[in-house]
Amino acid sequence: MLDASEVGIIQAATEEFNAFIAEQASAKGAALVDIAALLGSLASDGYVAHGQLLTVDYLGGIFSLDGVHPTNTGYAIVANEFIHVLNTQFAAGVPPVAVVQVAMDDPLVLPGVGFPPGHSSSAFGLSAEMAGRVRTVIRGGLPN
Repeated sequence: MLDASEVGIIQAATEEFNAFIAEQASAKGAALVDIAALLGSLASDGYVAHGQLLTVDYLGGIFSLDGVHPTNTGYAIVANEFIHVLNTQFAAGVPPVAVVQVAMDDPLVLPGVGFPPGHSSSAFGLSAEMAGRVRTVIRGGLPN
């Protein structure tokens, strides 16, 4: 466990490293993919794929069960950020990853949860209650 001061030290060091990396990339004319900014955006706004709001929360669809590594869908989102930067800076012409298709096949993107207002989970064949039970089982508990 880290206390607040340790977290602050780590955050400050991370910001310093990222600033140095950005300076070096700019000086060398290299492409810079700002993963910290991407993750910040995902943390604040989430990502909508096929009408489902994915989040960085546990079992939110972006991070895997360990809470550290992305899901297949999370990796697709990161890949698209790399592709966007390469296409923008170097006209690479790389087609983006179909995040929606990846999300539909991703076993860690549970249907029935994380829908923006006005969307129904029934379109995916799994009720919000059932998806909640699946989350409980994945966490190691028993459904009611």
